[in-house]
Amino acid sequence: MPTLNDFITEIITGEYGLDIVNYGKDSNGDFQPFEVDVNGKQYVINEATATKLDTLIAKDFATETKLEAVRSLLELVEGKDFATETTLDNRLSSLETKIDTLLNSQDVDDNIKVSQNGSKGEISSVQEDNLAETEKTYNKEAGANEIEVYIESGYARVRTDGNPATATTGEPLGEGLMASYAVDSVSIYFVADTTLTVVNR
Repeated sequence: MPTLNDFITEIITGEYGLDIVNYGKDSNGDFQPFEVDVNGKQYVINEATATKLDTLIAKDFATETKLEAVRSLLELVEGKDFATETTLDNRLSSLETKIDTLLNSQDVDDNIKVSQNGSKGEISSVQEDNLAETEKTYNKEAGANEIEVYIESGYARVRTDGNPATATTGEPLGEGLMASYAVDSVSIYFVADTTLTVVNR
């Protein structure tokens, strides 16, 4: 039984000379669904899925950079739990779209263009420890577009409609989470003892 790694290697390198649709055909030339091993689980490859895999083999992966980028995308597939053939087919369609986008982003020298989006400039920030069952309002500073709230530890509720947050109202925000609000002020109710950072950007 082939593994998904076999198909990934074939799609990227053509190493096995494998035509995946023909792999599934019987002696009469009729396609017969076959199983692929993914981390010890077996998944059925139908003809539509095999055809999509074959179209990926036909791509022109000309440079090492593209090979690695495509391999990374394909390896995302292996970690997924494909519960049904339909799910697998949909994921392959999404993967093919991502690969096309990747290849279309090349410049004239075959380099893949990468853009980096920086965050908005920080105007001010404050880190505070707050006791449970207390509420505090933070106002947006002049020149800022939004207020970011980072919960370093603890648990809180955030309200943005101008009313005070309470133990039962407002958006819950837990430890390690961040939310950004394009409002003039936020009211935060501290459900537990909480350390937070509030940033104006």
